[in-house]
Amino acid sequence: MELLSFLLALFWVQVASSHMVMNTPAIYSPNRASTWPVTNGGRFPYPCQGFTEIVTRTPITAGGTTLVNFTGSAPHGGGTCLFGLNYHSTPASPYTNDPEHFKTIYTIIGGCPADTTGNLETPDTCRGLDPNGNPDSVHCGNDSGKDCIRQFNIPFPDDLPSGNATFVWMWYNQRTKNELYMNCAPVYIDGKQSDTAPEDSPFVSSLPTMFLANVPGLTECATSQTGDQTGPFNVPNPGNFGVQLITPDPIAAGNCSTAPVAPFASSGNSMPTPALASTPAAAPTTSSTGFVTVTTSTAGYSSPASIPSEIPATTASEIPATTPVVTPPAAPSSQSTAPPPASTGGAAAPGSPICIDGHVYYKDGSA
Repeated sequence: MELLSFLLALFWVQVASSHMVMNTPAIYSPNRASTWPVTNGGRFPYPCQGFTEIVTRTPITAGGTTLVNFTGSAPHGGGTCLFGLNYHSTPASPYTNDPEHFKTIYTIIGGCPADTTGNLETPDTCRGLDPNGNPDSVHCGNDSGKDCIRQFNIPFPDDLPSGNATFVWMWYNQRTKNELYMNCAPVYIDGKQSDTAPEDSPFVSSLPTMFLANVPGLTECATSQTGDQTGPFNVPNPGNFGVQLITPDPIAAGNCSTAPVAPFASSGNSMPTPALASTPAAAPTTSSTGFVTVTTSTAGYSSPASIPSEIPATTASEIPATTPVVTPPAAPSSQSTAPPPASTGGAAAPGSPICIDGHVYYKDGSA
C-alpha cells in the first residue's frame, strides 16, 4: 500500500488526508478541527483537540435527541462511539481539561460511525472534499446502512440540568492500534432548573466518566495492541444507556479492562430511538447486568424552535441570535447510499478524486 501511495504521488496531486470528524452538531473551530486522533499535547491535544472557538451553539432539549453526523473517508471498520457532556468551564475556555468532568450519556458498541470491513475509499465511495476541506465518502442517510457513513439521533436524559455545556464524541475505531478520536461541540441544554450549578448536579455526578485510553502520559492503558481484532472495543464503563450493534472482540481491549459481553438490554442489530420528552417515557428495560436502554419510538422528532426564554441573561448573551436549529431529516424508507454532490472546499482540483489510506488524490492534469 505504501508503494502504491508513492506511485500515485507521481501522477496525482494529494489534497488532504482524512479519518473522521463530527460535523453535526457544529463543533468548536469547525474550519480548523482535524480528522486526526488526539494526543497528549501536540497539534491536536486532548481534550477536544484544544479548539474553543464557538461559531454555533446548538440547543438541545433534555429528554429528546439530537442528530450526530460525520465526515471522512477512513472509518477503519467502524468501532465504538461514546457520547457525553462536560458542564464545567473556565474564564479562558468553554470546557475544562479534567477527564473526570467528561460524562457519558450514550454508548454505541460497534457499527459507529460505519459498518464496513475497512475504509470507504473505492471509486464508488470516495467523494472528494467537503466545504471545510475534509475528505468525505458516501453517506447512508440513516443509522443502519452498510459501507457508508452513518448518522445517529443521540438521546439526552430527562434529568440533565439546564445550562451551557460541551457535547463530546469519542471514538475507538475497530481496525487500527492505539488511537482515540475526539470532537466537541458547544451546546445549550434545556433541562431541569436547579439552585445549584449544572456541573454540581447530583445526576451529572452520577454519570460515568467517559472512558479514556490511548493518550500516553494521561492514560494507563492502550487498546488493540496488535491491530488484528475482528470486533469493536467493549468499553468498561459504557453507562446505563446505549446499544450494541456488533459483538465486541476481547482482543480489541488491549491491556484495558472491558465490560461483560452485550451489556445492554438492547443488543440487536438496530439502534433504538428514544421517546420524546413530550411523550411519557415507558419504564426502561433492565438486563441481568443492570444496564438499561432507552425506549424505542418512531415518533417524529423536532428540535426546539428557539432558545428557551428561561435561559439566564448572562448565558443567553453567549448564544448567537442566529443560532440555527439542527433538525434531522426524515427517516428514509430504505437504505440510501446516494452520494451528496462532491465539493472541493475551495480551488477545484483536476480530475476525479481517489482515496488511498485516508488520503485524497486528484489526477494531475500534466500526467
